[in-house]
Amino acid sequence: MQHAGSKGKGKLSKRSPKKTSFKEKVLSSRPFMIAIAAVVVIVVACGVDTFMNWNRAYGNVFINGVNVSGMNSEEMQQALQDEVGTPLFHTQVTIYADDDARQKMLAAMAAAEGAAQGQQTFNEEDQVEVDYWMTDAYALKASLPYEAAIEEALQVGRADGGILRRMALTFQPAEISLMVSLDPTEVEHLATSIDEAIGKPRQDTTVQIANAWATVLEGHSGVLVDRDWLDGKLCEALMSNNASNSFLAELSDAPSRITRQQAELLCTQLNHALGCDALFVYEDNRYEASDIDLGNWTQVDVVPDGEGFALQPSINASIAIPAIVKGADARVKSDDTHAFFEKSPTGIMVRTSGTGEMPEVAAAAEELEEQLYGPDGYAYTDKVPTTIQISIGETDKPESLTLEQALNLGIVTVIGEYTTDFSNYVGTENRNHNIRLAADILNNGIISANGGIWSFNDESGDTNEEAGFWAAGSIVNGEITDSIGGGICQVATTIFNAVYEAGLKVPERHNHTMYMANYPDGRDAGVSYPEMDLVWRNDLSSDILLTLSYTDSSITCKLYSVYTGYTAKTVTGDWQEGEKYSVRFVEDESLAKSAYYLKSDGEDGRKITIERLVYDADGNVIFNDSFTSLYEPDDETYAVGPGTDTKELEEAFKKKEEEKAKAEAEEKAKAEEAKAAESGSDEGAKDGDTA
Repeated sequence: MQHAGSKGKGKLSKRSPKKTSFKEKVLSSRPFMIAIAAVVVIVVACGVDTFMNWNRAYGNVFINGVNVSGMNSEEMQQALQDEVGTPLFHTQVTIYADDDARQKMLAAMAAAEGAAQGQQTFNEEDQVEVDYWMTDAYALKASLPYEAAIEEALQVGRADGGILRRMALTFQPAEISLMVSLDPTEVEHLATSIDEAIGKPRQDTTVQIANAWATVLEGHSGVLVDRDWLDGKLCEALMSNNASNSFLAELSDAPSRITRQQAELLCTQLNHALGCDALFVYEDNRYEASDIDLGNWTQVDVVPDGEGFALQPSINASIAIPAIVKGADARVKSDDTHAFFEKSPTGIMVRTSGTGEMPEVAAAAEELEEQLYGPDGYAYTDKVPTTIQISIGETDKPESLTLEQALNLGIVTVIGEYTTDFSNYVGTENRNHNIRLAADILNNGIISANGGIWSFNDESGDTNEEAGFWAAGSIVNGEITDSIGGGICQVATTIFNAVYEAGLKVPERHNHTMYMANYPDGRDAGVSYPEMDLVWRNDLSSDILLTLSYTDSSITCKLYSVYTGYTAKTVTGDWQEGEKYSVRFVEDESLAKSAYYLKSDGEDGRKITIERLVYDADGNVIFNDSFTSLYEPDDETYAVGPGTDTKELEEAFKKKEEEKAKAEAEEKAKAEEAKAAESGSDEGAKDGDTA
């Protein structure tokens, strides 16, 4: 029996098949799996690539042509120093006034080279005078921003597109520029020297003051070196990887920046303001500065004014403050002030104990300027000029200030200074380079108070080729020859004389082996690492700062400390005869047998002693010392051809000297006889007159 609604036995119900989604089809497809695998490979590769190049430059990255691929920061810096920095600091740049100057210089250099090879003689009198300027990376205080270039190299393929950029490096290398940076002040000094020689300096119409009266100084256009152009040409020459480069100077028009109307207006204002004088009072001291003094202290500068320029008067603190300090005896004394120098990234800092008070002279100079040239000063108002009374107060000594501030406040001053000159012509380039390099190394030396020692050799180190010094003329074993570091003795001599003038003690000093006529008698200083040294001592209660600066033909040493008032006086002894010079022969293969020429004149040795007396500010002798210099003879040297009989030559020279000495003796005897006869005639005339 079959119930209603029941199905037939064993009969199944029918169902629809399950559908596959698009997502499932994609995920299960072969291309997708391949793509996934590729992504995984790429991700893994990127991870390996990142790991392998962690903190390293990717492949095909160059800085100034130097391949830095795979290098870290330290390795890149070393490579750049070797490939870019070292050539840069061994490059000389010559700037010629014009092409004619360049051709004359090349001819002179060829003549000097010929003389060096014995083909001809070449003396200092043979030097040509042309307008040219030589400089290098040391003189221009050049620097290379390695860090910025290295950081840029490390970011290639990271911060500029990632893996796509790295892939592109295979076909397109990354080139990064490392540009040299020059000190603007040094470029300005060089440009100024060129302007003075071949340009026509621009004279801005301005105001000049004489005897407290201001008048217009008419200006004119000039022809000057464009500073940006010069900077660019110097950078290009230094980065060229050539040991020697040159270019011609180019000048451009430079009109006056001030009109006559501006100058006339300022004259009226200054002549009104300078109708007064100033009275400075410090403790019981009174110092009256006249209107002429105020005029001499006034400087007028051209300053930017909107889109143009204006004339601005002010009190020159570097002139006024020392005059006020001296006139009002408002000094910072060494017995109650101690100053110490420190080097900082921004320059030299001066430290004091910060205790006690000091005359506020700088503030007095500022008050004078305000009353004369401030917005409500005499120059810009109708106020009737009268005596300006300024009391010099006292202020707490600052604990820290810049060297310039310390100088302006009178806390420190120059206690010793000396300048020596040197030649600047063909053949002196290497020597002058060494002088500048040594000066840069020794500049801003700090000598500790209360017995601090300064040693030339300790401070300079070995002045060898590795340190950047070049071969130049120096005295070796009594003979002038080329040696690495030639010229540094001039730096030592300059420093010695500054120390000498400052009244400081010198435990060690050596004279040159040969007499040097271009220095004061007995006041030269020879150095040779490590045997000969220049050593001096600071017995003051304050530090001493040693600075060195130079021009194209001079070097200056200045010593800064708290005012001492020391003065040095010299008593120069008589010259004493030393060893006689000899005749020496050196073979020159370029000469024929029996041919010869004089290479250098002979000079006898000599000896001298100088005594130095050092006085304090009250005129009392603190101490005295002496310096003895014994100079060796300078041999008379001849170059001779191979096979020349030098004994025969020596005999001929000896005979010639004897004949010369005999002739001189006869001439002297004749002169004495004539003088005696003339004297007898005069006596007879006098007797006749008396009779």
